[in-house]
Amino acid sequence: SRSLQRGFFTRGKCNGFMAKQEMLFQRFYLSHGSKRLIYRIQLSEERVLFFTHLSLKKDVRQLQLQELRVMADNEQAQVIIAGDFNIFAGLDELNLLLGDGKYMLANDRARATFRLFGRKYLLDLCIVSSGLAGKVQVEVIDQPFSDHDALLIHVEGE
Repeated sequence: SRSLQRGFFTRGKCNGFMAKQEMLFQRFYLSHGSKRLIYRIQLSEERVLFFTHLSLKKDVRQLQLQELRVMADNEQAQVIIAGDFNIFAGLDELNLLLGDGKYMLANDRARATFRLFGRKYLLDLCIVSSGLAGKVQVEVIDQPFSDHDALLIHVEGE
C-alpha cells in the first residue's frame, strides 16, 4: 500500500523482516518482475533463510523460481525459503523447487494462508532442504486484519 511505502520502517521496501536479535543478512534482487527483493538471512552456520515475495504474474514467477533455485543450490548450509509465493495456480508451480526432492514443502498442503473473495489459497510457504524435513514445523496463525495469515516456523535446534 502507499502508506507502507512511505512509512519509516518500510520506506520503499514493503517486504522486510524484524528480529529480536541482530542477524547477518544480505539483500538480493531477482532479475525479473517488480517484486524482486530477496533477503538472505544467516540463521546459524548450518542454516540460511531466503525470505521473499514473488510476482503475481505466473511467467515472471517461474523465472524468479529458477533464479531462487540457483541461489539455494549454491548454499553450503541447509536452506529455508519462506514468503508469499503468489502461486494462485497451485503447488504444481513449484516443480522447479520441489520436483527432484532436494527441497520439500514444510506447510500442511490442506491449510490455506490467504483469503480472497471467499476463496482460500496456499500462497505463504516454507520450503526446506530435504535434510530439514521433520525438523521444521509450520504453524499458520490467523490474522483478522489481513488477507494473509502469518507463518510461525519452528526449527528444531534453533
